[in-house]
Amino acid sequence: MIKILIIGAIVNESEDIASLIFNRIERADVLVITGGEQALENAKDFQPDVIFIDVILSRLKGYVVCERLKSDIKTKHIPVVLMTYGHTGAGDRIKGLRAGCDAFIAKPIDAGEITTLVHVMHRIKSAEDEIKQKTIELEEDVKKKSEELIVKELKYASLFDAAGNIIILVNEKNQITDWNKSASRIYNISKADVIGKYPKEIIPDDKTWQYLKKMLAKIKKGKVVDDYVLKTLSPDGNIVTVLWNITKFDKPDGSYNGFLGIGQDISLREKAELERKESEEKLRQSEQFFKRIMDSANDAVLLLDKEFKIQLWNLAAIKIFGYNQKEAIDQIVFDIIFPINYRPLIEQYRQQIIGKNTDKSQGVTFELSAKRKDGQMIPVELSMSGTHVQNKSFLIVIIKDITLRKQTEKSLLIAKEKAEESDNLKTAFLSNMSHEIRTPMN
Repeated sequence: MIKILIIGAIVNESEDIASLIFNRIERADVLVITGGEQALENAKDFQPDVIFIDVILSRLKGYVVCERLKSDIKTKHIPVVLMTYGHTGAGDRIKGLRAGCDAFIAKPIDAGEITTLVHVMHRIKSAEDEIKQKTIELEEDVKKKSEELIVKELKYASLFDAAGNIIILVNEKNQITDWNKSASRIYNISKADVIGKYPKEIIPDDKTWQYLKKMLAKIKKGKVVDDYVLKTLSPDGNIVTVLWNITKFDKPDGSYNGFLGIGQDISLREKAELERKESEEKLRQSEQFFKRIMDSANDAVLLLDKEFKIQLWNLAAIKIFGYNQKEAIDQIVFDIIFPINYRPLIEQYRQQIIGKNTDKSQGVTFELSAKRKDGQMIPVELSMSGTHVQNKSFLIVIIKDITLRKQTEKSLLIAKEKAEESDNLKTAFLSNMSHEIRTPMN
């Protein structure tokens, strides 16, 4: 449906014009009004597709009504046709165009001409409505995109400054354009002091800068720099070690637009790594010292876990029992050197020792027989005490080979028995001699 508003000076004439339109255009909705004051309000409410205005209205002239309609936001988009008379000159038409009219039609009105004008103005109105709608949609989209962009920028700024790593942006002229809080904290340089400056200005070491300059040249060619370690001297005199990942970014046309640098401060890690190596070296030296002590001992020294598995087996143990370390470590002690029938006794002593404060508990010492690798049973003296290593309980077992001592004891016992036997014989001989001497001969 095409909505048409006719603002006429004479009622009958205006109604005749409306009849022409009704007869020529199907589904036309025509509103006829006489007088300019009333027309202004009706135009806002009716919202026609085209307005025809008689230039010789009473009170408000047609030019004035046209100008007011075109200056009102609710009606300025509606096409206006001024109805003139045949004697209207160029000056009046210029006046109408300046008032904002879109076309003219001369009286008497021709049915074909007004019909054509209605369709043309309707197309113009439809096009303007579409443009208006597109503009509204575009404005809404721009507003939405702007709000999204603001949110993204806020998120970016928040993430940018909240990042634990250094993040810097450098433009195609190698000037720093952004610098996050972590960069300020780690390098001890504020953002205001670096924006617009060149990286060279914050890297006082010329040798380091020359190397970095070569890296930047590679980045411009598209090379991604991963795990580049850069050491620089901060203004407070501290050496800052940073592990960098650097990537270039391009303009829409593909030309170089700068680079993004993400750096991880590894100064503490480097210090910790150095301390770790020093600790490992101290531990290695301590282990070597401990090993020398263990290997210089004449007695076998064993460390047993809660399952009686051997965790330490010194050089003396190898000499006494014949098993090397590879053969002995992680073996249950009763499977290789102690007869199984000793397990209840040793378990009993173990419970007594571990049940106390093992770092201060007194050990136990007793003798038993142990088996060598070749199957030979040898007498040994066993001393046991407890200790804790990393919250685990262990038995420290010191084994002394007492074969020689037992042989010596046996020899001494035999010698003692022989001496006692000799002494007894001597006593008996002297007793007999004394008896013979005292007894007279017949």
